[in-house]
Amino acid sequence: MNKKNAFKHLLLGIVLSCTFCSNALSQRAEEYYSLKMYNKEFHVEGKSYEGASTALLHPYKNVRKAWWRYIKSKAYLTNHISHYVLKVPSKSAEEEPTYLINTIHQSDNQTIIRIAYRDADDVDNESLKNLLREFKTQYFSTLLETQIIKQEKVSKKLGNEMDSYQTSRKIASLDSIEIKKQINAFEYQIHQSDLRLDSLKSLLGKIK
Repeated sequence: MNKKNAFKHLLLGIVLSCTFCSNALSQRAEEYYSLKMYNKEFHVEGKSYEGASTALLHPYKNVRKAWWRYIKSKAYLTNHISHYVLKVPSKSAEEEPTYLINTIHQSDNQTIIRIAYRDADDVDNESLKNLLREFKTQYFSTLLETQIIKQEKVSKKLGNEMDSYQTSRKIASLDSIEIKKQINAFEYQIHQSDLRLDSLKSLLGKIK
């Protein structure tokens, strides 16, 4: 096998390997940005509550801060150390406010949020799931939009670097094989960056 064919086979191997990696990363990304919710019975100070739960594969500190910011726009929050009591104002003066029990904690590499109605006669898990889903949608959308902007800058920078290389005086002193290798390397990096960008946009579309 001559050098030219060997180089082609090497590139093909890299592309196939990265395609496999890309698919694996795509699956991990979908788990990372999952909107799954669950019915969950949990206990707070010895009392059982039937509510909704969700998990985020994101740092506890970041999720907790975002959750506080989100929930404070919906309810008055009281910290009871082991849990929070959320007082959701009623829509009319004739109605009583709704009280929710909420916990947020770290378990292994996950941040778990659980929420339930404080009073047993106020059981509506779908509304609780919708609350969690809205939070996750907003939280994930912000993260993804930030990553998309960064990735667009990466793709643009790589394109500019390739253009600069092709018009550089330095290129005149190189042989055609070396030039082709460098251009292939740029094209490969740009392709991978564009794949990453498409994946981020696809995830954002699924979430919204």
